[in-house]
Amino acid sequence: MKKLLTILTFAFIGLSSIAQGDYDDLLEMLVDEQYEKLLYKAEKYTLTDKTKKDALPYLYMSMAYYEISKDEELSVKIPKSFKQSLKYAAKFRSKDKEDTYFAEYQEFLDQLREGAVQEADPSMDQGKYTGAKLYYKYLVKLDESDPGAWTLQGYVELRLKAKKESAASLEMVKTILSEQGCGHLSDVQMDIFKRGLIMLAEGLDEMGERSEAKAWLELGFEYFKEDNEYLVTYDQIAG
Repeated sequence: MKKLLTILTFAFIGLSSIAQGDYDDLLEMLVDEQYEKLLYKAEKYTLTDKTKKDALPYLYMSMAYYEISKDEELSVKIPKSFKQSLKYAAKFRSKDKEDTYFAEYQEFLDQLREGAVQEADPSMDQGKYTGAKLYYKYLVKLDESDPGAWTLQGYVELRLKAKKESAASLEMVKTILSEQGCGHLSDVQMDIFKRGLIMLAEGLDEMGERSEAKAWLELGFEYFKEDNEYLVTYDQIAG
């Protein structure tokens, strides 16, 4: 039953990878839950001249680390496994320059996005912004056309008083919306974008920048005008 759940969880690995004969050995180890063996074998591919530029071995390493991070025993044996999962997912994205596999693995990347936000939340709540910044940086690396990722990065940079960097990150949000809108985003990315705008607006308002906070809420209004959580913040600050 557990193996079946693993297969279903990674159903988005897709028949195309199998049909192409792309790293069937790694897929088999993943399905069989041989995560440590999978890490060893996938890493060998990343270090071999013939295959080190291929995207999939890095993805499989990310998947293995992700599963390890959810296992109480293995996560003690292999610490910081979730951060490692993000690290290798980012490497996968850098190797997948033509977005050959991006859409196929969107579901897995969404799981990482949700996990990254959850990991960053305690640091944000405690004002430990440097710790949160690491996770938001990875969100950007997973998809540089993700306005929510840039919003969160821009906000945490603002909290860290890195004004120049924050301005550049937030300008990316405006550029993406102007050139692409939000039609290319997954539901998870849209939820992160909403969270980012709310956090940014509330933070700016707290800093005495209500007009700037209003401007950001106005920017996102067309995308979230039917979302109750967004509307509550909008009415409090921009209403």
